[in-house]
Amino acid sequence: MGYKRKAHIIFLSEANQLSLMAATMANAYGVEWLEGRAVTLEGVSHVASTTSVAQVMQEIGLELNTQVQVLDEALLQWADLVVTMDETVKNTCPTLLPGVQLRHYPFPDPGAVHVPLAECRQIRDKVRARIEGMIGGMRLMQNAAVE
Repeated sequence: MGYKRKAHIIFLSEANQLSLMAATMANAYGVEWLEGRAVTLEGVSHVASTTSVAQVMQEIGLELNTQVQVLDEALLQWADLVVTMDETVKNTCPTLLPGVQLRHYPFPDPGAVHVPLAECRQIRDKVRARIEGMIGGMRLMQNAAVE
């Protein structure tokens, strides 16, 4: 690994299922590159994982992480990148410290009450593609630094 430490990434969502899904995948697929945390805003309800979200994660061999943290100053100082995953948190995300990047990856809530399993799989696959792209970018930056 060409970095001095792993990148610290906050996956921020009102729909906790999104941030849980993203952080679980990031930590599994990007273990050499990053540390991801599922985070929500203060005052947002903390929803336990739904059966459908846990099921679609198990289908790809991952056990859904169930720890969601509330965004605070310490997490903002820890982060290198904040990924907002829905419009609510995009519009209410606090000001980030200099040097912290912000990306917006909007997805529907896979844990919503009436989301069919097939749609939950589609959301999972789209989140996975974003995570894999993020890790691929880190690999490219390392390769460029080595050359």
